[in-house]
Amino acid sequence: MTIKCPNCETNIPPEDFNVSKDIAFCRTCDETFEYSSLVADSEFDNFDLSNPPNNIRWHTEESNPTLIYQKVSKVAYFLMLFLLMELGVTLFFIFSGFAEKNFGSSLIILIPFLLTSMILSIAICFLLLGKRKIISEDDTIKLFLGIGSLGRTQQFQIADVKRVALEYGNVKVNERPVKDILIELNSNQQDVRFGALMDEQCKEYFAAYIHAICNKTK
Repeated sequence: MTIKCPNCETNIPPEDFNVSKDIAFCRTCDETFEYSSLVADSEFDNFDLSNPPNNIRWHTEESNPTLIYQKVSKVAYFLMLFLLMELGVTLFFIFSGFAEKNFGSSLIILIPFLLTSMILSIAICFLLLGKRKIISEDDTIKLFLGIGSLGRTQQFQIADVKRVALEYGNVKVNERPVKDILIELNSNQQDVRFGALMDEQCKEYFAAYIHAICNKTK
């Protein structure tokens, strides 16, 4: 892997790394940098963006290039079976209430089942139709997560991005930590982390795309 100085883009030889102290020294600029940051940046320098992995596609929204990640989760089918069971129990209590002419007490029993069914329905819709988008607008990047136009949007200025990397966060799968996409911003802003549950190839592609946008405008 070739490590370059972020100022002059001169290759930094291995003898000028100190991995244990997280230091890389550029003799041309006579400056030191965080070795881990330079490695993270170099990871995506030669990434091939011409061949998106499965579950990722390109789209254009209002003349802005948009990268979309959408994958139907198998968990959705399990939740659908559970929802059908919930609805079966709900219908049973409804008809029992009518038959016994005591619908009021049956309704009280039904409230937890109705609430659970609503929550399951929302979760299933998201797992089947939910999307994650990266929208590039001139000097701004927007991150969207939701269904259709309903969802959460985060945005930040490209000039504020210090580095893009894949790093372990707080999310675990089968008791093992998984990597997030980390967008490290200037010190006065909170870093952005997302995508822990995305496919690994898609995660790398998203990170490489953001890295490419940021480097292109600098």
